[in-house]
Amino acid sequence: MKLTAILPLVLLLAACGSGGGSQDAGVDTALPDAFETDISLPDDVPEPEIPDPGPADVYENSADEGKVDLQGVFPLAVDLTCEGSPDCQTPCGNGSCENGVCLIKPLPGYCVDGQTQTPEEALCYLEGQHSGAHPCLFCNTKVDLNRLVPTVMEESFESFPLKFNPQVQDLTGGGMTWVVSDDRAHWGDASLYFGDPDTKTYDNDLHVGSDAIFQSLTVPDIDHPLLSFFLFLDTEETEGYDVLTVTAITADKSFELFNSDSLTGTTQGGFVTVEVGLDDLAGQTVDLAFRFDSVDGGINAYEGAYLDGIRMGSGCCGAEHDCDDGNPCTDDQCPGAGGNCINDYRAGCCVVDSDCSDGDTCTVDGCPQAGGDCLFLPIDGCCHEDGDCDDGDPCSLDSCPVDGGQCLHLPFCCETAKDCVSPEWCLVGDCLDGACEYIDLCCHSDADCADLDPCTVDICEAGDCLHKQANLPGCCWPELLLASFDGGDDGFTMDPPVGGVGWSVTTSGKSASSPGALYYGDPSSKDYDNGNTNQGTAVSPETTLPDGYGAQLSFKVYMDTETGTSYDTLTLYWRETEGDWVVWSKDYGLTQMTFVTVNVDISGLAGRTGELAFFFNTHDATINYGEGVYIDDIALTSTCASVNCEEDSDCNDGLSFTKEACAGGQCQWEFLDVECVQDWDCDDMDYCTWDYCVNGQCIHEWDPWCW
Repeated sequence: MKLTAILPLVLLLAACGSGGGSQDAGVDTALPDAFETDISLPDDVPEPEIPDPGPADVYENSADEGKVDLQGVFPLAVDLTCEGSPDCQTPCGNGSCENGVCLIKPLPGYCVDGQTQTPEEALCYLEGQHSGAHPCLFCNTKVDLNRLVPTVMEESFESFPLKFNPQVQDLTGGGMTWVVSDDRAHWGDASLYFGDPDTKTYDNDLHVGSDAIFQSLTVPDIDHPLLSFFLFLDTEETEGYDVLTVTAITADKSFELFNSDSLTGTTQGGFVTVEVGLDDLAGQTVDLAFRFDSVDGGINAYEGAYLDGIRMGSGCCGAEHDCDDGNPCTDDQCPGAGGNCINDYRAGCCVVDSDCSDGDTCTVDGCPQAGGDCLFLPIDGCCHEDGDCDDGDPCSLDSCPVDGGQCLHLPFCCETAKDCVSPEWCLVGDCLDGACEYIDLCCHSDADCADLDPCTVDICEAGDCLHKQANLPGCCWPELLLASFDGGDDGFTMDPPVGGVGWSVTTSGKSASSPGALYYGDPSSKDYDNGNTNQGTAVSPETTLPDGYGAQLSFKVYMDTETGTSYDTLTLYWRETEGDWVVWSKDYGLTQMTFVTVNVDISGLAGRTGELAFFFNTHDATINYGEGVYIDDIALTSTCASVNCEEDSDCNDGLSFTKEACAGGQCQWEFLDVECVQDWDCDDMDYCTWDYCVNGQCIHEWDPWCW
């Protein structure tokens, strides 16, 4: 092998491993043990023969004898032609001779790049050294020894020890951190996962959170450096909760680069590519922190977050591998060393079913596999217009009821009405003068249901017209919700019973108006004792209260329970997406063992949409042998008139969470600022208190049984 540039001491220093090295990685027990690269040179590296330097080889040493500026020598060109393996010993590494060409295995601290040279010659670079021809490419031995790369870091979590081992820490003491998992991956078989690998959720009833920090990464000092990674996310889809953030931390400040609220908490069952520009950080050394924070201990029964293919680099490419954008529907190409990636989309390719739509209502559109072609399967009997349904039978009345519907072939020739029986229940036929005629009793679109009433929203649902109230100024219905439970559940939904105890509709117990009522207890034993503390909620259909008008709620309640307010509590909430507000609760004055009428002024809720939620809670497992609770004759009504007033006190609705005012002779209400939305927001970490969010305020009740 020939060296095109040889200097005294250079070969000796190379043979001794000079110029190599590695960074210590962060340590954390949640990931594989931290490692330190052990740099050792093979014992069989002979000291190469050093010819006398000619005039072209003269190099001036530094003031300290024996020191040379290796940056002044490298990149070093090496001849790859050989007759045998001894010809393949170089200052950069050793190799074997195959078919007259050396295959070099670089020593630690060196890269051998043959991509920019001829097949007979390669360039040897020092760790961190940039290509003169393509400044965005450099030698990074932790990424690749056999080519120059555009990446400061690249971690796919495939091998151990990891090339870039993050420092992992538990942020909250919740006992859950980032771990390497083989359950999901975008590259290869493994990824970095936040969650419990056994349960595949991050739900342990605690506030959980963890950092995975990649330390001391130097952002390339070029135009448009880039951070990219592949992300799988399955979390609560509430803004501000269960959030993944990515932050770059410098010596004096930090920069949030990404927040998963931008994805609304989910990547829809697959990995997506996230790219973040790092222009403001070019040339700086940063710690890269991936943080997952559940924020609270509730609604955490989701799979969590997976990270894969994390890369930080200059944005150009040295090989096609650098251009993998994570989309199986793109052909990823690197046009040449130092160039910009080309990611050409393949027409007709798909990742998920929603990628496939041919606009034809008579096909089922789907994606059989990610990276494959869309399939458009015709639907048998489907039609766009009547002409699609002609079966050639003169005694058949052929029609297409709606674009994308099924052809109808109805009897046409007849002698009696019996000959005109339709297979469609919507169509009623009769025989007139030997021909069948049909009346369509069903709707086929919302337009078929228009009643010309501006105070209704007209909907066609399963062939029936529904006319729902429109929450518009001037529109009002006196009766908003009536429930007597005499013919069923009246649209209420209920938590499932536990041990036979829970909410149900019964006609075999007590009722204020026969025969039915809403009941909490065991219908068979007529008590609410299942041996444990028990609770349950019954929720009404969603209702909108007309805006600007007074509103009243009444219901009848029968209770055979403990009479105090600490146990066997019954609470009625107004429930909205943002939270629950108490409008009534059982107190000491409630008469037991008879039906009592409860009236609540809810005018302060006018204009809002919500549900009524009856919540019963025993709070303990004792003295639960009473009959339980019956609710009957619920009536939610509007006065359909403004509430007149002379002063603020005339507008007092008795609700603690509304602020009332008299303005222009009419009452107005607004919700007060709240400190909580759900009970979890009030957790004071004291195991001897019951923590509740009531009307936006935290309440902490002492548990007398706690020691």
